[in-house]
Amino acid sequence: MMQIEDVDTNLYDLSISTILPQDEPNFANFLEQNPKIRDDPMIQKLKPLKYFTLKNVTLKKIHELESTGTFCSSDNKLQNFLNDIANTIKNPNYAIDYVTQEIYITKETLTKISEMNHSLDIELSRLKKHVDHTIKDFQKAKDFSPVHKSKFGNFKNAVKKVQGRERSELQGMKFKWNTKQLYERGVLKTIRGEKLAELTVKVFGSSGPKFPDIIFKISTSDGSRFGIQMIDKRKGPDKRYSDDVDSFSFKDLIKTQVEPKIETWKLFHSNVVVNNSQLLHLIVSFFYKRNAL
Repeated sequence: MMQIEDVDTNLYDLSISTILPQDEPNFANFLEQNPKIRDDPMIQKLKPLKYFTLKNVTLKKIHELESTGTFCSSDNKLQNFLNDIANTIKNPNYAIDYVTQEIYITKETLTKISEMNHSLDIELSRLKKHVDHTIKDFQKAKDFSPVHKSKFGNFKNAVKKVQGRERSELQGMKFKWNTKQLYERGVLKTIRGEKLAELTVKVFGSSGPKFPDIIFKISTSDGSRFGIQMIDKRKGPDKRYSDDVDSFSFKDLIKTQVEPKIETWKLFHSNVVVNNSQLLHLIVSFFYKRNAL
């Protein structure tokens, strides 16, 4: 390109300069007089074999190198290319030595990174095991038996077993909240098809935010896995949901608070969306720190 155009500033100006009418015939004559350049793979790939095509391909390659952060053409106006050309003329082995050194440095860097990653993997595995053991030890130290257990409660459980309904009954320590309570605590975000905290305006003003009569029970027998039951107390056509049970592990809930953080979970076949951080706070407050309530 330096042989075709008369640009005496820098290579960057040469790469973005406008092609003049005489540039195309000059390029054709140049290739005719220099068969080795004409046989260069880059020149052979030009379709069509025009000077315009060469400049277009060159600009694309410059932009590719800029996008990868290899260099910034606006900083040195591609002066580094001229330096490489000058060094290659002085020392024909310059390019080979330079590339060889780059390959060596790259290999050394990759080796160091691989060693660091291996060490980090070992440390991460150790920390995960330590966290798991800590959680398990803490859970073993807690009593997750039902808070209240009466003879009447035992009688009801016996009746449910006889009637074959034991499967849907949550076991262990359990607490229950209505929709309004979980919504105001920030745990409950949405229930599909329901308008939470909807204001009902009557003749004499608003009667306050309305919530569907749905009860949520959360229970655990070991502090490791929690069951959650949704009970729609409404009757007739207002009853949209049948009693349903879902579950989650305490470990998975904790993981949602680690980067990349997971803000919400979808439970009950994606019908209910909960805020994970507030759900974790609720679980810890009621099941692990209940003496402080």
